[in-house]
Amino acid sequence: MATIHTIIQSKSVGKTIAAMMLAHYLRDERGQSVLCLDTDTMNSSLSGFAALQAVKVAIPALADHCRTIPQEIAHVVIDTSTSGFLPFCSGLRDSFLPALVEAGHSLHLHTIVTGGQPALDTFNGFHTLAGNFPDLPITVWLNPFWGEVALQNRPFEDCKVYQEHIRSVHSLVRMRDNVSLFLEDLQWMLTRHLIFNEALKGDGLPIAERSRLSRIWRHTIEQLDCAAICE
Repeated sequence: MATIHTIIQSKSVGKTIAAMMLAHYLRDERGQSVLCLDTDTMNSSLSGFAALQAVKVAIPALADHCRTIPQEIAHVVIDTSTSGFLPFCSGLRDSFLPALVEAGHSLHLHTIVTGGQPALDTFNGFHTLAGNFPDLPITVWLNPFWGEVALQNRPFEDCKVYQEHIRSVHSLVRMRDNVSLFLEDLQWMLTRHLIFNEALKGDGLPIAERSRLSRIWRHTIEQLDCAAICE
């Protein structure tokens, strides 16, 4: 049966990037069969990456859709829209989770926590997920794009919210601090809706840019290896 990875947070803080990286890693680095779903029916989020062949599914239809997952699929990666945070949370216990259990699937939550201005909202988002679903494993992606992932100068691991829900945390994934030219190269790739393998194997990318993207991808692979996502 499949492991259903749901990437969810109340703010736009890198969910789709995390979903892309996770699906890309599982499929192309670990040779797993992966199905990608995108609940953002208004925009092309994960579905914008053509190489991942993500299917658009509205949140109310997720339960029925997951009942029909082909047996050969090992992992499902769901990218939820920001507006879908509360509807997903409210429907998770009532319909989605029972449907997954009935079908023999397991659910693994992923959320993004940041520093900077969005920090409080993302810390609260993690608190909401862990508090409402204490028995579900959560992988926390620490995104330093807006600054050190900290609250009131305390790193995430030292904060009360982490200590309170530490038993729910399956793993931490530290996203690379992509500053300066690294960030420009990543933005170049994302605006073209390319996954790393496409960008690195494509023609016309200068050596320096290729090297920086390769370093970002190697860092992500190492983090996901340590997170034991496939186990």
